[in-house]
Amino acid sequence: MIKAIIIPFFLLVFAADSLAQQYYDFNKRSGKWEVIFILQENGDQDLDFSNNVSLDVEEQIGWGFQLGYNLDQHWNLSFAFDVSQPDYKTRGVVDEDGNPANFNHELDAFTGQFNATYHFMSGRFTPFIEAGLGWTYLDSNVSNGRYYYSCGFYYCRYYSDSYDDSSFSYHTGAGLRYEFDNKVFIKGSYARRWIDINKASGTPDIDYIRFELGFLM
Repeated sequence: MIKAIIIPFFLLVFAADSLAQQYYDFNKRSGKWEVIFILQENGDQDLDFSNNVSLDVEEQIGWGFQLGYNLDQHWNLSFAFDVSQPDYKTRGVVDEDGNPANFNHELDAFTGQFNATYHFMSGRFTPFIEAGLGWTYLDSNVSNGRYYYSCGFYYCRYYSDSYDDSSFSYHTGAGLRYEFDNKVFIKGSYARRWIDINKASGTPDIDYIRFELGFLM
């Protein structure tokens, strides 16, 4: 859905930009901070584990924020986080009697990464490449069977931990950036993220497309 909007929009922007470059301050972003709102479409993903259990994770729209600093017209350093709650289906789950016990549920995913971006051109319209590393937290929202009892001022309750994992992750991507005259800019990109999940077979990866709305400060 997001890519159906990004591609024609940037083609239109590129055509208009050829007429406007002569009026643009080419040092606009150098030495400035920027804040970005992220809309992200995550692709589907298959997670295979060493106990022969697999998760089929469906496509999902997520969101996030990014804070960055432009060292000059080409280099940007930033920290970004994104969250999503995709649905998933299990395969290979069995009950105590060995009968199939697969189920559908919702996954909580949170990623925080430190990124470096290189803009190929100094003007308002530029392609870019980026790379980043950080961590990804995944919560299955399924109880791990350990229950606890806790009391507050007015209530007592039982609660349980869930199967979850915090893992090292990294990504690479490429995209386009366009800056307007009022310190607003937009970005569109395609990237792949690798997640070093404990007990997973290999290193799972996920492709995603981003549309970003940013503000120079």
